[in-house]
Amino acid sequence: MSALLELVERFLLWWSLLFRNERRLALDTNREERRAIRRDAHDDDERFRVEMARRRGRPHLVLGRSDETPYALTIEQLRGTHTHLVAQPGAGKSRLLVGILFQLIRLVWTTDTSGAVTLVDAKGETVALLMRALAELLSTLPAREADRLASRIVSVRPFTGSHLVPLALFAREPSVDLLAQGRVTLETVERASGAAVGIRQAGAGTMAFATLIAAAVSPVEWPFVMRDGSAMRALAEGIDEPRLRAYFRSGDYDRESRTTVWGLIARLEMILSIAPIRAMLVGSGGFSFGRAFEPGMVTLVALDGAPAGAQSVAEALGALITTRLAWAAFDTGNRPRADTIVLGFDELASIGVPSVVEAVERVLTTGRSFGLSLISAAQFANQIAALDHLFAANVHRRVFGRSSVREIEHAASEWLPVTGTEPKQRRPGDAPRPIEFMSEAEEIRSWTRRISRLPVRSFLVGDRTAPFRSRLVEAPAVDPPAWDVLPARVRDLVARGGFGVLRAELLRHLHVVETAAADRVGATTTGPRETRGNFEMPDLARRRATRPRRRDVP
Repeated sequence: MSALLELVERFLLWWSLLFRNERRLALDTNREERRAIRRDAHDDDERFRVEMARRRGRPHLVLGRSDETPYALTIEQLRGTHTHLVAQPGAGKSRLLVGILFQLIRLVWTTDTSGAVTLVDAKGETVALLMRALAELLSTLPAREADRLASRIVSVRPFTGSHLVPLALFAREPSVDLLAQGRVTLETVERASGAAVGIRQAGAGTMAFATLIAAAVSPVEWPFVMRDGSAMRALAEGIDEPRLRAYFRSGDYDRESRTTVWGLIARLEMILSIAPIRAMLVGSGGFSFGRAFEPGMVTLVALDGAPAGAQSVAEALGALITTRLAWAAFDTGNRPRADTIVLGFDELASIGVPSVVEAVERVLTTGRSFGLSLISAAQFANQIAALDHLFAANVHRRVFGRSSVREIEHAASEWLPVTGTEPKQRRPGDAPRPIEFMSEAEEIRSWTRRISRLPVRSFLVGDRTAPFRSRLVEAPAVDPPAWDVLPARVRDLVARGGFGVLRAELLRHLHVVETAAADRVGATTTGPRETRGNFEMPDLARRRATRPRRRDVP
């Protein structure tokens, strides 16, 4: 019996020693793995702090603060690179976009940095916020300096602005093929009407619009001239473009049915039916889009406030302005150009017609050699399906705010800071054991849940060119004074800019031009109208035409 008890005691002693060794080994392993995890995190933080200190020694922008360290971006790093901001409404992406652009404008205006900023906003809120920030800046400057800087502002707000900017919207672009320009004009007219053109209308419209653009005919007169085949043929004869001359000499345009030509005119008049747009097109000395990229220029395009039923016209106008801006950005003529050119877009998808897709594709793929930087803010990572692969391949910086899980997962594999060293969480009271790490899929899910719950103005910034991993930053607050609180003189400076004309004055000029054009073609300003007593209605029952009585409704 004593031998059996001695054997049991030895077994228990052996077992306790073995358990203590495993426990000690587990604790030692935990300590070493924790040290490795802390060392890896410390090394990444140190690389971030060193890089930020280096950047702050040069002209730079601040995207936000990460652990009390400003996240800086130098002008050299911004030039020729592209940034995509993705967040839900209300997460602060528009204010972050305004903060980036305003910092660049302030650097350009107050230092020797050579830059130009353009912002196209379909909703108008982002442009309004940037205008308030500019007005606040101008209010702190002497009057002469404020006037000088305001002369570099171009504020294109056709539906809401107190001033209108005459635009050379249909002017000849030397760097673009003439027929390509005619095709883009046709796409704009098609988008404004919401009705697709047929094959015959597409051919006739491209040739007609290209001819009118090359002949520098005022857009107000286009509907009148397009009705007259002989007038179009005479215009084509004076153009140094053999394809246009051959088309009109062959009589193809004359053989087009009235339905084809009048269908094109009806679509064109969808744009021309809005008086502010017509006024901007007939203003003398229209703003040339190449001037938007001169050093110090700030071009703001807001498309909000369109009349009821004219939203498609606003989108078509935004698409044409965007295309013209992209064409001018690649024109390396004799005009002075800024070294850093930033094209900002808020909700680019609202104007994503084929011509805009082509223009943005060119900016993404070849803009680097021209100093072009695209900064796009959107609610969705794949805002335009045709550009999704190009954004994935050419965007250097992704900024994620609070977004849906699906949107985050769309770009999670590259931009989320997945390290493979993230430990699994343990419940209180679990026995010590070697640390278990999350798998890549588990870590992605963890980051996805975290980003989907981010507070306002918090963003995950990922940069392909940075020597550190993606960082969570808190963007600076951008809250300039309300527009009505700012001085009236400063508000007028920003609204007028260097090219604006009072809306009422430009509308009066439009009336004079339209009256003269109508007199030349022998028509009224509203176009020819037939009275009820001068046409015949077909009587489908008796297969003959009858003249309606005065009280009949045709």
